[in-house]
This record gives sequence, structure tokens and C-alpha cells, in this order.
Amino acid sequence: MTKRKNYLSSSSGVLAIAKQPAPAKVTRYSDGDSLYLIHHPNGSLFWQMPYRYQSDKDIKPKQKTYQIGVFKSAKQDIDTAFKPEVSLKQARVERDKAKQLLADDIDPTEHKNKEKNKYEQKDLFKVVAADYISEKQDTTPKNVKKLQGFLSKHILKHIGDYPITAITAQDVIQTGLAIQNHFEKQGEWTADTTSKCVELIGSVFEYAINTLSYDIINVAYGRNNRALDVYRASAYPVNPRTYGEQVHWQTCKGLIHDFKLYKDTCPDWLPENTNYLADSGYQGLAKRHNQTFTPFKKPRGSQLLKICKQANHYLAKFCIVVEHKIGLIKLFKIVAHKYRNRRQRYDLRMRLFAGIINSELRL
Repeated sequence: MTKRKNYLSSSSGVLAIAKQPAPAKVTRYSDGDSLYLIHHPNGSLFWQMPYRYQSDKDIKPKQKTYQIGVFKSAKQDIDTAFKPEVSLKQARVERDKAKQLLADDIDPTEHKNKEKNKYEQKDLFKVVAADYISEKQDTTPKNVKKLQGFLSKHILKHIGDYPITAITAQDVIQTGLAIQNHFEKQGEWTADTTSKCVELIGSVFEYAINTLSYDIINVAYGRNNRALDVYRASAYPVNPRTYGEQVHWQTCKGLIHDFKLYKDTCPDWLPENTNYLADSGYQGLAKRHNQTFTPFKKPRGSQLLKICKQANHYLAKFCIVVEHKIGLIKLFKIVAHKYRNRRQRYDLRMRLFAGIINSELRL
């Protein structure tokens, strides 16, 4: 029996593979002892280790793959300044650590996820916000007290216990809406307080990035679904099976504003806890429904905060789905052009078209 050879690759050999054109299909190169370099058709290279592990819930061992790290991303170019994210030497070290975990009857993938979700107390938003206020030297004690009031009374109870690197745009939106709804229930005007709270959140993020050197990307792109089970925030309750389906259509004769049509024909069958996502044409919808998400507007005479722009970008990802479904409806010519048939049957035809589109989405 031939003995398995290890350390089959070299740093120069891996670099030569990286310089090759992207393959037509996924190609893997072995370094021995369960370590593989994967060359993806998109041009990226990354390290993997296949292994078998049997948990308490499994009847027999299952084949799994441990993702060690990326050697080269798809957008990186190989030049003199190229530096791999995970080199061959680092990949071998991580492989050996994973092997040791398996010897101790620990799943390396589960162990990696748990380590990723560990955060120190200093990383929490409330701690970073307290540091930001304590270091503000260019303001008066009265303003410091006001900022502390915004934090303690309105902000910290929503996102104070979240690690700052885990807070996303939807968390900021929901925090602002929760502050606004709190005051509206008391019959008070809240535009000033809500905007100042959101502005304070943005200032804390800028302090964390520029002064404390935090690498924060979740605000713009949303957190990974598997990350932060302990600190999971309430997100939009979107059922992936029905995401993008059309559930209600309302038509009218002539030209009329969308928001006016909604107010005149508001559906009463939606649950009270429904989240409403709307574009900027529905300003004022929050006065009718608590859980309303509309884009932030630029204040007169000033600029929109960067974190508000990122929240608007996140909301646009949902709104574009509506535009795409309207485009699918307009594939039917009697919708795209002037309707010349009986008015009484127009609503029926629109519902039939929506049902056809929804049926295709379920396929």
C-alpha cells in the first residue's frame, strides 16, 4: 500500500495556479493530509478541508467541509504587491488545528462559528457610545448631559447590548421608528428628537471607525444569517417562499397619487404587526402604521448622514423587488397600453395576471 504524501504544494506553485485563467469548472489541488486548494470559475482560490464528524444527533458520521480561508478573491489581481489573505503556511496551521479539534471530538466548523460570535464587553455599542461622549471636549456640559439622555432613554434599550460590528441598517431604522412611535403614542412631536438620536448613532459609528479602527461593514450590507444567534435583532419578517409575491392590487380611473389611492382603499386584512416598506412617495405612512420603513430625507440646509444613506440603500433592495413585479405585470399588453374594454372587469384581470406571476414564482 502506497503511503499518502503530504506537503505536495509550494508557495510558488500556488502562486502559479493563481496566475492561471479561471477554469471552466471547479478544480481542486491537493496538498495532502486533507488540505485542498479550490479554484473557482469566478477566479477565486480558497482552502478547504473535508472531514467526517458524528454529532450526538447523527446516527453515523457525516461528510462535511471546513472552510479554512481565501487565498485570492475574484476581484484581486496577481501583481508584485499581491499578498494572500491565507497563505499556504497559514492554511496548514489551520488544518492542523482542525485535526486536533476532531481528535478532541469537536466539530471544527461549529467551533469556528462559536468563536466568531464571541465579543468582548468593550465591543458593545453602549460601551463605545459612552467612550465617545466622554471624549467629546468641544461641547458644553449641558450638551453632554443631553446626549447621555438620548442614549439612556431612547437608544440603548434597543441596540445597547449589540456588538457595534453586528449592528445593521435595519437595526438603525427600527431604532429610529421605535423612538418616533414612543412619542407619537404620547401625542408629542418627535421629528427633532428622532433625528438627533439617529445622528448620534451615526456619530458613534464614525468614532468607532475613525478613532477605534473598527471594521464595520454590516451597516451597509446586513449581517450574516448565521452570525450572532445570541444578539439576533428583530428583522423584517419576510417568508422566503412568498417573498416577491403580489398579494393585493388596487386600481383607479385616471391619474391619482399612490399614497392617496392607498389611503382611500387601505386593506384592512393585514395584521397589526405588519411591517410596511415603502418608497419616499409614502411620507406620512408612519402616522397610520407603527412598523413603517421609508427612506430618510435630507434635512434642509445640511447633508444626509452616511449611515442614513446606507439605510436608504438597504431599503432600496426591497423596493426594487416591487418595481420588478410591476414590470412582470406589464408584460401583458392590456396593462402596458390604454385599456379599452369594460371597466368593471379590469380589477379581475389584474388579479388574474398577479395570480399567473405568483404561480410562476412558486415553480
